[in-house]
Amino acid sequence: MSGVKSLKLYNQNGQLDPSKPFLPFGPLPSSNAYLIFGCYEIAKKNLVELNLQLEWAELPTAEGGFADHYLGYGGGVNNDSFKADFAVLVDGDWKPRDSRERQRQTLFESERGRGRVAASIRLPVPLSRYAKIGESALTEEAFDYNLVTRAGFFRLALVEPASAFGHHEYATLLTEVLSANAKLKKAKSTPNPPYTPTLNHLSLHYRARSTLCVARERATQRSEEGRFYHLHPFGIEPIGVSTHAKPSFLLPQYGYEGN
Repeated sequence: MSGVKSLKLYNQNGQLDPSKPFLPFGPLPSSNAYLIFGCYEIAKKNLVELNLQLEWAELPTAEGGFADHYLGYGGGVNNDSFKADFAVLVDGDWKPRDSRERQRQTLFESERGRGRVAASIRLPVPLSRYAKIGESALTEEAFDYNLVTRAGFFRLALVEPASAFGHHEYATLLTEVLSANAKLKKAKSTPNPPYTPTLNHLSLHYRARSTLCVARERATQRSEEGRFYHLHPFGIEPIGVSTHAKPSFLLPQYGYEGN
């Protein structure tokens, strides 16, 4: 399934509205900022593959991308500098617990053959093996992230660079340059304001797999497992072994000639 946008989003400041451009890591992101995302549709399925599509907004327009934009910061920043790692909520705990086991992903990439920052990127979420099928009794309206949520959500957390996007060092750098310029005949260039990550759109692409057991008794089937049904002229009937061990057939069986 591609382009799933019916998502619940949260960061360290609270719930986010994905219907308009938003700040995934907040207005002043630090190295511990994060974005939590979940989808009711996906939480009910056995994931095989999951990808996160990010459509960035208000990116630097310089040909050199972030290398040009952060030139005045002196940290050797480029388009590959900003990294985040993934975790998945399992039984109320974020897994893997050990940050060294979490796979890091770059949040931006360059346009093909150029240094300018590309407007979109697709990140593979390498955590499908941790994902658990959500609580079957939970309705879509009740699907939410809070202190008692057990599963169904993923977390993308900033880990590099240590200064994040430079918001906390910008004021000091600007003051130093302005103070120096007051004493110089040829003024130095002032540093650009730090980029605040902004997303126009966020969507998920996934593959899921389900194994259906036709021979299981109806009474023991769980609703999230999926079922086979016979389609009759006047209704449907779930396929499953009855209490009398009657065999199941892929197609409906009618006992009278002409039916």
